[in-house]
Amino acid sequence: VCFAIVALSVRWLYPHPWLFVIGLASSTLCFVMLGALGERYAAIAVASIILAIYTMLSLSQRDLPAASGWEGPILLLSGAAWYGLISLLAAMLFAIRPARQIVAQTFEALGTYLALKADLLAPQSGRAVPSQRIALATQNGRLVGLMNRARQILLLWSQGKRPARGSDILLRWYFLAQEIHERTSSAHYPYEALATAFARSDILFRCQQLMREQAAACQQLATAILATEAFQPDTRGRAAREELEAALAYLRHTATPTQAALLDSVADLCRNIGTIETLLSGAHAAGAGKGLRDRSLRDHDPRTLAEVGQRLRAQISPPSKRFRHGVRLAVALSAGYGLLHAFALPQGYWVLLTTVFVCQPSFSTTWQRLGERVFGTVLGLCGASLFISA
Repeated sequence: VCFAIVALSVRWLYPHPWLFVIGLASSTLCFVMLGALGERYAAIAVASIILAIYTMLSLSQRDLPAASGWEGPILLLSGAAWYGLISLLAAMLFAIRPARQIVAQTFEALGTYLALKADLLAPQSGRAVPSQRIALATQNGRLVGLMNRARQILLLWSQGKRPARGSDILLRWYFLAQEIHERTSSAHYPYEALATAFARSDILFRCQQLMREQAAACQQLATAILATEAFQPDTRGRAAREELEAALAYLRHTATPTQAALLDSVADLCRNIGTIETLLSGAHAAGAGKGLRDRSLRDHDPRTLAEVGQRLRAQISPPSKRFRHGVRLAVALSAGYGLLHAFALPQGYWVLLTTVFVCQPSFSTTWQRLGERVFGTVLGLCGASLFISA
């Protein structure tokens, strides 16, 4: 329905630039706010905006009489419907593959997150802690997005009468990833003070080593999930935890007054990391996941129209991150459309498409997408020049 509304409205408003830019800005804001209803709706919203720009692109390739020009929108809608049919057939034939892939990607991202968290424990002076925190926050956003997508897929199984074969183990792994992420992200310690107080002790190095072993274990688990193989945890993690416990016991008797003031924080850090190691070391067992704190899938999608209205009203305000992103994207697309007509750019609609791909809700993600877009463009130009010269 969203695709049809977008394609037909673009065709109707295309000959009238002023009406078109008003419709472009208002529809962009509405589609972005649609994402407040859930991850699925956010994906539909972005796809609808992209389809609108491709419809503009198809219409710009020809001079349109008043009664023609419907071929492009109709073909785009037909392609979207055909793709949807293929996706449904693939989901019926390979029901468990998307879930297996997303759970594996979740553990891969979790391993990267643990490795970045371990970098904060290095007891070294002169570290760029703010940049490390930014990298950690960026990876956390990516990990949360993957976990939300995994939850949506697994939620469909839990609501069905006959869950897909192999869904039980994927559910246990998802809850394991959720538990590890909660323990890792909720642990906030005075890293700078710890690095200064324990600069001549090996306790933080041992914490760092154990977390890196856990990051490697998450990567190995992701590989095992994709390959449908049994996961065999490495014994190095267990050995690193035993060495860490021995180092903490020794530190309790030899701590200096400065270290004694932070000893509780170090003990809490070691206890938290040790619990994560216990969870990972038991991930291969048949009963893995029974001791987790939260083993319920929460359905965050609205169920009633009243809930839909309540959620939208809560997001339509300047403090809302989604609302600000919608306004920024609407203004950016309107400005791009103005530049397209002001300079009569022959391929100007690619400016709008790039704006949609690059402009993201957070500054760090937008900056990352911008770098990827510039690098891809330069790489494409270099590759094309080789073909032209040949």
